[in-house]
Amino acid sequence: MANLKRFWLSWYATKVPFEYHGPWWISGVSFYSDDTSKDMICAAVIAETAEKAQQIIVDAHDAPVTLEWRFVTEMEETWTPYGSRFQAASWMRWPWPLHEQSHA
Repeated sequence: MANLKRFWLSWYATKVPFEYHGPWWISGVSFYSDDTSKDMICAAVIAETAEKAQQIIVDAHDAPVTLEWRFVTEMEETWTPYGSRFQAASWMRWPWPLHEQSHA
C-alpha cells in the first residue's frame, strides 16, 4: 500500500468552479491594484506526495486550470485540519479521498 501523507495546501482561487469533498475553506481575499481580487483557498488532502496532493485539487476543478499555489505543507500523521478557525461542515470528509481512509 502507498505511503499516504496529510497535506495542507493553499492557492489563489480562479473563478473556475471546483468540487472537492475534503475540507476546504476560503481563508481570505487578495486585492490587486487593477481592482481585481482572488480568494485564498485552504484545503486538506491525503496523498503520497505533495505533487499528487496538488493534482487532486487541480483535478477537482470543472475546467483545466493552472493554480497559483501559496503553499503545500506536509503535516504530521495525526494532524487534523479542523480547529477554531477552520471548522468542520457536514459535507466535509476527512481523511479524503475516501478510498484512502483506511490508511489515515
